[in-house]
Amino acid sequence: MVLKDVIQRRRLPSESRLLLRDFDWDSAPLVLVSASDVSAVLRSFIDATIASDFVEDWAEVLESREDVHFDPVAKNAVYILANPALEGELDVELARKLLSELHPQAKR
Repeated sequence: MVLKDVIQRRRLPSESRLLLRDFDWDSAPLVLVSASDVSAVLRSFIDATIASDFVEDWAEVLESREDVHFDPVAKNAVYILANPALEGELDVELARKLLSELHPQAKR
């Protein structure tokens, strides 16, 4: 399923965007984005295996669809990542802050 491929980064966001054009965006939720899904993206960014542009595109694809359901903390993080003009550009400091919000019980 294309939406799961987006969440798990098995496709580029630009490719996913093209494939998803053919699907209704406002159907009932089909997939769940968890805190762990967002954390995996943030860790890849911190490890410099993906760039901030990729993270923004990834978040934009997911945020714009009503057929994607989010854990509450994941929803907030995806909003922040998809809107750097409003929320600030992604850098390592912001990524770490979001990780701590996604997993507040984790040891620091």
